[in-house]
Amino acid sequence: DIQLFQYSVLPDIVLLLMISGLVTSSISAAREWETRTIKELLLSPATNFAIITGKVLSGFTTTFLLGLLVLLLADVLGWTQPEGIYWLSTLLIIALVALLSTGLGVALGAALQHGLPVIAISVNVAFYLFFLSGGVGVIAFEPQVLQNIAAYIPLTYGVHALQQAIFYNSSDQLGLDVLVLGVCALIAVGLGVFSMRRGIAS
Repeated sequence: DIQLFQYSVLPDIVLLLMISGLVTSSISAAREWETRTIKELLLSPATNFAIITGKVLSGFTTTFLLGLLVLLLADVLGWTQPEGIYWLSTLLIIALVALLSTGLGVALGAALQHGLPVIAISVNVAFYLFFLSGGVGVIAFEPQVLQNIAAYIPLTYGVHALQQAIFYNSSDQLGLDVLVLGVCALIAVGLGVFSMRRGIAS
C-alpha cells in the first residue's frame, strides 16, 4: 500500500544530498583559492592533512545532517517509516551518499578554484545523476535502455537500498548496494584529496 508520491520522496532525498554535498563542498573549496584564504591556511600551524580532512568532514557533516533532518520530517509526516534495525541501514546509505557527494564537491572545487563555474557544473552533475538513476520514476518500469544506464550510476543503488529498508523492511541486495556506494564514495573522496593536494602544491 505504498503511494506513488512516497516512492518519489526517497529519490528526492538522494537528490538533495547530492546537491547539498556537491554545491556546499565545491563552493567552500573553490572560495579558498578565489579569496586567497588558502595562503592563510597554508601559513597556519595546521598540516595539509588537517586542512583537507577538515574540508571533507565539514561538507559531509552538513550534508548528512540535512539528509537526516529531511528523513525525520518525512517520517513524522508518515511518508517514510523505517522500523527497527532498518533505521541503521537507512542512515548508513544516507551517510554513504553524503560522503560521495562531498568528495566529488571537494574535487570539483579544488580543481576549478572559481565559484561560478563550480556552481553550474555541480548542480548539473547532481541532476544528471538523479535522472539517470531513475529519479523521476520507478526504475523497474523504465525502458530497458534506461535500466542498463542506471546500473552504472551509484545513486541507483542508494535509492534501491532506501526503498528496501523503508518500504519493505528488507535488506535485499543491501551488501551490493553498500559495496557499490562505499567504493564510489572512497573514489570520490580520493579524488577530492588528490585535487586539494594538487591545488595546495601549486
